[in-house]
Amino acid sequence: RSGCSAAPLGASCGLLVIGGSTGSRSLGTTEILDLRKMAFAPGPSLGAPRTGCAAAAGRGVVVVFGGRDRGTRLDTTEVLDLEQRTFGPGPRMSSRRSLSA
Repeated sequence: RSGCSAAPLGASCGLLVIGGSTGSRSLGTTEILDLRKMAFAPGPSLGAPRTGCAAAAGRGVVVVFGGRDRGTRLDTTEVLDLEQRTFGPGPRMSSRRSLSA
């Protein structure tokens, strides 16, 4: 996967790898890297595929910002509840963004 993002999963000692691209399509999947075992496992699915998105963690959530899907920049966000391990829609941004830090 290329063009993915990553965010820490807090006390679980893991990293969440988010979205990305196969080269021909954007991905709506995530993977969790267990830092103790150094092994990947499937993570929760995003609501929409995205590549080149940004992500940040805090207060029990991971927020995914923007990105691209099929060449279109996105103004949407998604919020992962770390306790429930499910994504839900977040607020829309004021402008479309991709390839952000």
